[in-house]
Amino acid sequence: MLKFLPPRTGMNRNMELAMMDEALDTSAAARFVGLSPSYMCRLRVLGVGPEFHKLGRRVVYQRDALEAYLAAHRRNSTAEAGRLSEQDEVT
Repeated sequence: MLKFLPPRTGMNRNMELAMMDEALDTSAAARFVGLSPSYMCRLRVLGVGPEFHKLGRRVVYQRDALEAYLAAHRRNSTAEAGRLSEQDEVT
């Protein structure tokens, strides 16, 4: 069964369907990285979260983008985590 996709995403329908099959919505992405869905939305609005795609009104995350986000925030000690860059600061 085909899923409804809003128009005007800049991709053809086959690309959108393929992306939807591989993509995670905000709730699933939040579970994947260990954050709350509302915090994922906040990171997205501030432009400091994982890369995402807008398919019409729908926001989806690719698994490799989430893995890259986690890798970029990997720390070896708690001393490293105390220094946030301006990009990582969320108020």
